[in-house]
Amino acid sequence: EPLLRAALAGMTRTLGRDDGDTQIAINSLAVLLHHLGRLDEAESLYREAAALGERAFGPEHPDTLTALANVASVLRSRGDLEAAEELMARTYDRVLGVFGETHPKPGEVAGTLGEIYADQGRFQAARPLLETALAITSGVEGDGTVDVARMKRNLAITLGRLGETTRAIELLRDVVRVRTSLLGAEHRDTLIATLDLANALVKDRQFDAAEPLFRDLVATCVRAVGEDDGTTIIATNSYAVMLMSQERYADAEPYLLDALAAGRRVQGEEHPNTVITELNHVAALREMGRLGEAAALGPGCIDRFEGVFGPRHPNTAVARGSYAQTLIGLRRHEEAERELLLAIDIRKAATGEDNPTFASDALRLARLMIDDGRLEDAEAVLREVEVTYRRARGDDARAVAEARVEIGRCRWQQRRFAEAEPLLLHGALALE
Repeated sequence: EPLLRAALAGMTRTLGRDDGDTQIAINSLAVLLHHLGRLDEAESLYREAAALGERAFGPEHPDTLTALANVASVLRSRGDLEAAEELMARTYDRVLGVFGETHPKPGEVAGTLGEIYADQGRFQAARPLLETALAITSGVEGDGTVDVARMKRNLAITLGRLGETTRAIELLRDVVRVRTSLLGAEHRDTLIATLDLANALVKDRQFDAAEPLFRDLVATCVRAVGEDDGTTIIATNSYAVMLMSQERYADAEPYLLDALAAGRRVQGEEHPNTVITELNHVAALREMGRLGEAAALGPGCIDRFEGVFGPRHPNTAVARGSYAQTLIGLRRHEEAERELLLAIDIRKAATGEDNPTFASDALRLARLMIDDGRLEDAEAVLREVEVTYRRARGDDARAVAEARVEIGRCRWQQRRFAEAEPLLLHGALALE
């Protein structure tokens, strides 16, 4: 940072603030500050670089477009996904107009726009952009480069969220192979790719393949980067989550506590890794029936999520939804409903009314209402979930079937048997 600031100060004195080389220096400093998490400073400099680029080079110059894309990236880092999407989409259109569809620059911007859509849970919209980014970059660089491996990783994660786990796993195996060959088995990027592969195997319920991979990964992380490194902490936490996926909560807790202690010691209470691990520990306590402990930790966990990510970030909605589950277990339904409504509102504001990311909390809310005998309220919530899922993922999506089963439950309890039966049968067949 001191070197970049000195270079910028020298260029400003010698060339002036509006010079094109000064614009490049401003952007370089902003990139560093962005990586350091100093988002206010980074955004201010990115915006200055974009404005200077327009004056020095013109609105269609590559450096100007790069600066605009960087502004969108920092907005994404802030969790302001709507603004990030709007700016990146405009930049993508301009990049296409300047460079055409086969140039590397549109591929780069398409990939970032696809990642923003994925952050919003709009995986169907993300997929073609990520496919485009991969096709362009592999066409220019070949199939075995670091950039192509990164784009395969991004596409694989999105495919996994769309339920296409077989192709996702194939892509991730290729990413691990390429990174191992180019970077080595103990390089951080290879370790991250191995972690992605292990998580994909868990999602596909291939626990027999995932568990030894996780054990080897954690051991390699400790050896290669140390037990207090962020990658090791994430891998340890993910191994615990895999154990939780098998309802092995007692086995998971020691790993969660190890990851949590390391995170607090090295990264601090307010680091994203630390608060996410803490949330997973609270979930494990809840599932082990230690509801009092989980409930006592819940509000503090939410406070830390708000401090780290912001009160309107989708991750904060996850923390509120988790706390609501604990409150439901304690039969504190009125408090749970407030938390679920807040979580749903945050998700809708972040990703849009038509995005199904709010549906998991909406399903919990509907089930709470059913338990309280508020069947008409529950059915209205479930109808919204069904319509949103059907619009986003099609009639055959598993989530649509789950919503229809719950609607069937509502109608059955209202003694509307003729209406309930086809919904229950259709849902049961779809979920088999």
